[in-house]
Amino acid sequence: CVQPKDLTAEVSERYVKLNWNSMVENEYYTILRNDEIIADDITTTSFNDIEINNSGTYTYTVISKKGNCSSKPSNAVPHQQDLQKRGS
Repeated sequence: CVQPKDLTAEVSERYVKLNWNSMVENEYYTILRNDEIIADDITTTSFNDIEINNSGTYTYTVISKKGNCSSKPSNAVPHQQDLQKRGS
């Protein structure tokens, strides 16, 4: 399994959009927020986390899976969510 690379997180209204790169096709991905699985068996290299609070600190990582193999986690991406200060 190949470790996902270049994980990024950006806020878009009331969700966090995650994007990453993979060098291998036909992989599945597990998305973790603060070391807890929030999505499994994702087949694309992006994910929208819509189940976040208006404020809080989150750290995201992604693990790739293929067959019985699981990769090391991607780079960790911290994200500070503070929509109340944005006037939302």
